[in-house]
Amino acid sequence: MAEEQRLMHILAQRTQRGLKSGSDGFTTTTMLAFDIGLNTRTLRRVLDAAVCAGAAERRDNGPGKPFSYRIRVRS
Repeated sequence: MAEEQRLMHILAQRTQRGLKSGSDGFTTTTMLAFDIGLNTRTLRRVLDAAVCAGAAERRDNGPGKPFSYRIRVRS
């Protein structure tokens, strides 16, 4: 549970930093794997649950590319 909270906290930080710098705020699972120290399959499981709960968004980057995620941005 602590790893999931840490993952969501780091994803929120990366989303905010990205939006402030002018990007769309999405972060690949590969980048998050280095930050958290978990494998991408575990990260995707946690992040897909967050997507289903409405807390995060997922973007498909094309065949053979890792998914990108960001915390849902309220307009």
